Amino acid sequence: MKAGSVTEGLLVHAEDPPISEETRTKDLDACIDPKDELKDEEFLKNASEVTYGIERSGRKWTYAWLLGYDAGAARGYHAGCAVSVLPPKSIVGFDQTFSGWKAVKEVYPDAEDAFFSPGHDLILIFYGNRLIAAPMRDGKVGKSLARVEIAGKPVMVQWAIGKYVDIWTKELTPYFGAYTPKSKPVK
Repeated sequence: MKAGSVTEGLLVHAEDPPISEETRTKDLDACIDPKDELKDEEFLKNASEVTYGIERSGRKWTYAWLLGYDAGAARGYHAGCAVSVLPPKSIVGFDQTFSGWKAVKEVYPDAEDAFFSPGHDLILIFYGNRLIAAPMRDGKVGKSLARVEIAGKPVMVQWAIGKYVDIWTKELTPYFGAYTPKSKPVK
């Protein structure tokens, strides 16, 4: 593991994912698109900056590459490419959509992604700029508990269960006051 840095309470470690050289070559070849100057073979294979990240794709957490240049005329230009190896559970945690996806699509046909709780009793559904929280009972999506307008896509999901309850409580406690209803004066 390389040196880490702390940013706004998030511990970040620069670490290359466990991808074989054969898989790297196959994935890089699959990314080449001669019609796109940022994805032509020369640009991708000679990139001086190679960064891996984790993104959400196809209702799964996946690795992704960002290839670019830190000098010369191509400085600042980057191309994103898919990686065929999935991150381990030790990094992404609970990432299972079990058979409930069909039930989600029946109720929300425009759903793009969903996160099921480990107990499969709650689901967070994403589509467009909306987040819907709904209960799951007997494999069916229940009536919406909450609907929230959001900007962007999920970058992380961690259920507040087990050892995470205390961690999330500590992290979120400073913000609880902002959402506490104002009490009415007693007469």
